[in-house]
Amino acid sequence: MFLLPGGLAPVVFRKDRGQKIRPSREASALSWDRHKCMLCACCVPLCESGALTVTETHLDVDHGACTRCGACALGCPTGALRLKVG
Repeated sequence: MFLLPGGLAPVVFRKDRGQKIRPSREASALSWDRHKCMLCACCVPLCESGALTVTETHLDVDHGACTRCGACALGCPTGALRLKVG
């Protein structure tokens, strides 16, 4: 098993075939804490809408494409992604 920086193991979330993650009606936006983020890109494949892109220095979030499903926040090993409510 490979480890992420800091000795963290990657988190893998599996969905049943055909199951969709529903957008959150309460969440207004996705927030990214650059101080917590290791730029490991674990969140990118979890985003079904393709709203996340990792570069060498930061995470780009396309807020127009984001459905606020929360899959990326659940899969983030450091808690750098969160859904804002309100």
